Amino acid sequence: MYHPFSVAETIKTAWNILKKNFAIISVYSVVAMIFVFISGFAVFYFDDNAMVSSIGFVVLLVEITFIFLAFIKLVFRLMDKEYYDFDFSEIIPKIRMLVSYLTLLVLVSTLAVFATHLVEGLKEGFAQDFFKFIIGLVVQFFFCSIFLFAPVSLLMTRRGR
Repeated sequence: MYHPFSVAETIKTAWNILKKNFAIISVYSVVAMIFVFISGFAVFYFDDNAMVSSIGFVVLLVEITFIFLAFIKLVFRLMDKEYYDFDFSEIIPKIRMLVSYLTLLVLVSTLAVFATHLVEGLKEGFAQDFFKFIIGLVVQFFFCSIFLFAPVSLLMTRRGR
């Protein structure tokens, strides 16, 4: 059946879920922040060795992606918590999901870099500035909207919704 969508009702529901699970979300966020800070500090500290720094950057990228996907899964599990309990293993992202998300990230970033370099080959002026603006707008739109909903759609298809 069709259920009407109400922004006010959605915000109210989200607020109630946040109030009920504030401790869980806060602890997860603090622990994730500590891990990212330690990894970021290690990458910064070893930046004199290019190989170690590059490996550290890739590890940091995978770690941040893992934390983000786990957070999305945690939020979905907390929404469903009223109906059943869940284990910690249910919020761990699968390797396939992690690889898909990282592939999407690298692909979009690579396309943005190539497009930016192509635009830099144009004669300086209005056209170059306009195309740089359009590329920036498209990439920001992708990262701010579509890229955030990719893991949600992966979760929704896995759950049979």
